[in-house]
Formats: sequence, C-alpha cells, structure tokens
Amino acid sequence: MVLKEEENLEDFVERLQYNLQRSDHPTMSKDILKTILLKGVRDDCLDMLNMLGKGDISKEPFDEIVNLCMRCSRGAASRLKSKDSIYSRVQKSASGGATLAEIGNLLEEFKTEMLSSFASQIDALQVKKK
Repeated sequence: MVLKEEENLEDFVERLQYNLQRSDHPTMSKDILKTILLKGVRDDCLDMLNMLGKGDISKEPFDEIVNLCMRCSRGAASRLKSKDSIYSRVQKSASGGATLAEIGNLLEEFKTEMLSSFASQIDALQVKKK
C-alpha cells in the first residue's frame, strides 16, 4: 500500500486498518503494521512526521505513529479550510462593500491563523532542538 497523491495521512491509516480487517491476518503484529505504514508514506510526509515526533519516528510504537498521522493531516486540513474561507470572504467583501464588523472578523481570523501557525512552527523547532 502506498499513500496516494491526493490522499491525506488520516485516510491512508484508515485504509490500511480497513484492509487489515478484511485480510486473512487481522492479528498482525504492531511492528509489521508499523513497517507497512512507514513504507507506504511519501518522503515529504515522512519528514513532517519526523519533525512532529521525537526525531526518527520509526523508533516510535505503531499507535504513536498513527496519532501523529492524525494530528498532521487534521492540522493541514484546517489550514486549507481557513485559507479558502478567508479568501472567499475577502472577495465577497471587495465586490459588495465591507462592513466594519466583517473587516473585524477577517482580522480576528487572520490573527488566530497566524498565532496557530507560529505555535506549530515553534513546536517543530523545539522538537528539532531536542
């Protein structure tokens, strides 16, 4: 199994678990599952998981790697969703005139997005430092 180009890590993990349940070996050891999971992940995603984890995630238990995959893909999805909604609101505001409340909401969302981005970058740097 290989992570598809348009597939996120959470979907890949769910697909792996689904295929495992349907297979002839549903009680496969966690070490084998970890190997299958890590072999199927693209290099760019593996680098991100290594930064989110404690360095080389191949030394982490399978359940911890699954949790990192979930965190990574959910964080990426929320960043994409917030950028799209902010862009569409700016376009709407530019065409129809913006009220002071709409501009305030846009600025508040921008501030929240920036703070969350800074926090995730600081976390990644702290992990790299260790």
